[in-house]
Amino acid sequence: MKLVLPEEPTRLARQAPEEDRDPSPAEGEDLPRMIAHARTVARTLGPLLIEEDILAAIGHLSIDHLADGCWVHLVEGAGDPRVAGAWQGDDVSDLHLPGDHPARLAAVLRTRMLDLAGNGESPSSMIVPLHFGEPVIGGMTLVFAGSSWGPTERRMAIDLATQAGAALGRSRIYRFLKKALASRDESFAAATHELGNPLNALRLQITALTRSPTLEPAVMARIAGMERLVRQLVNLNRRMLDSSRLAAGQVQLRLEDVDLTAVVEEVLANNADQLAWSNCPVSLSSPGPVVGRWDSMRLEQIVSNLVSNAMKYGHGGAISVSISVVPPGDRVRLAVHDNGIGIASYDQDRIFERFERASPTHAGSSLGIGLWIVRQLVEAFGGTVHVESSPGAGATFTVELPRTAKSAGSESGGTTA
Repeated sequence: MKLVLPEEPTRLARQAPEEDRDPSPAEGEDLPRMIAHARTVARTLGPLLIEEDILAAIGHLSIDHLADGCWVHLVEGAGDPRVAGAWQGDDVSDLHLPGDHPARLAAVLRTRMLDLAGNGESPSSMIVPLHFGEPVIGGMTLVFAGSSWGPTERRMAIDLATQAGAALGRSRIYRFLKKALASRDESFAAATHELGNPLNALRLQITALTRSPTLEPAVMARIAGMERLVRQLVNLNRRMLDSSRLAAGQVQLRLEDVDLTAVVEEVLANNADQLAWSNCPVSLSSPGPVVGRWDSMRLEQIVSNLVSNAMKYGHGGAISVSISVVPPGDRVRLAVHDNGIGIASYDQDRIFERFERASPTHAGSSLGIGLWIVRQLVEAFGGTVHVESSPGAGATFTVELPRTAKSAGSESGGTTA
């Protein structure tokens, strides 16, 4: 739906029968028609968040069910009203706004009162304020090819304007929040990128120290502890950077033949010190090599985040990891089970959202992005992830992946099995 000047309204084909637009009697209201219209308006505008979509819907709702022409003027801040959209039925002669419209619109925006001065003229018109809470955000002008309209049209116009104002207000909040989130993500990405270089340099320096043959065992133990902590910081910084890239849709999959069992074994080996420090014995059950066409680095991130989550919330309990092939063999299943604090049913969807945590106990040590990254990457592979848990009974996170990942943003590499 394009936005046009008021003297050039977009012509719309009528989608509702003509009797739906018959003027109501001068006395009384057509209650069934008003109820049906209110339901249609609510059903149409309720799900919309984008201003252009809302304006297009207003045009169709007004022309299909109410008037012969519709103009919507919107106000941003203290600025002058601008024409956001104009429409008319394709079965009526060219319609124009009345000559006194600017003054009438200004009065409606100032007083928040309905303007009915155009009733009885030919064509007749009314102006209804659009508001979201207290602020008036615009006005909706309805033009009728006939010389008058009745109380039913008046009530329908008020209802359409009320719901349209609410929808347009929501769209402004949505637009503001999207800009705020984009700004946050840009700052987040810049900060993690700047942190990456000194962290990697520090890790290299500590690694070099661990190779020194002259250090006493007590000093070496402390250096090993420092290395473990720096490794955690490097991994955390990588997850933060990945979070920003995933949110911006900048991650592509490089598909190759990968053994899931080997990836899990490597993750467990790389986290052996941390697992021991967390007092979390771990077991792995696998039928042997389970090969699929995946991105090995992203697959490692999925496994690493699930194991890290189990360590964090497992409270020193045993962790079991199992790999299986789902009949008839075109999908594989990875399950990570811990014996920790568990997750209430009402939190089980929320924990896969960005920056969400189910337990306030670990709020200071977790950004709440690990499981969100898991879900984003699993879905990029064309798979699913879910959790089964209850408070005090631990949790089992289950990932199912197709053995050949399908992603619009993938790049192929390696050879086909």
